[in-house]
Amino acid sequence: MRCDLQFDFWKVIYPDDETPKPLGCVAASVSDWLASNYISTKISEYEEGQDTEGEFVNQTTGAQAGEPGTRILTFGGPIVNPIVKRAEDDATATEDKAPVKFYNGGDTFYYQYANGTNIPGAELPVSVINVDEDLFVIERYVDSEEQIITICYGFGWKGTYAAGKYFEKEVFPNLGTYTNSWIIVKWDDTDMDGFVDLPWDGDTYTVIATGN
Repeated sequence: MRCDLQFDFWKVIYPDDETPKPLGCVAASVSDWLASNYISTKISEYEEGQDTEGEFVNQTTGAQAGEPGTRILTFGGPIVNPIVKRAEDDATATEDKAPVKFYNGGDTFYYQYANGTNIPGAELPVSVINVDEDLFVIERYVDSEEQIITICYGFGWKGTYAAGKYFEKEVFPNLGTYTNSWIIVKWDDTDMDGFVDLPWDGDTYTVIATGN
């Protein structure tokens, strides 16, 4: 992926903080934008746009727009991001699905495999999300249009922000060791300052699961 970041052209797509949006997605948090900077700053050449712009996202289907081979980077989960909502929808063709999906269990949030099976350990009670704990996923896959898609998001905005910081300080310097297509990490506000600190600088980041 390091070569992708440094030598290839990317489309960085932000979930808009205003509505209406494709597939009925709601307005995103500014943190969903800020978190992307931790990855986009590693890219040598890219074009930025929002999910409410037709040249970046199909406003009917939620599909990302791009030629075969286009590299797509986007942040935010299926509630705010139509690209992710489409990629996790049961009705989406298998070859266009993301390997990990979000599931709202009411008082508990889960990450599941694309087939709807819970990923062991990848769940949290809603009561701790955006307080002092969260889970986030960083995943990369190729769809039926041969677009290379990278998605990062947490259950809450703090998890999404933590995903960006984790990529910058842990994943990017050690890309050679990250050979799986997805990783789920738990963030803990260990120092209880209410802020998402950099990995190993006050907060704790624990790998929960990886896969392909």
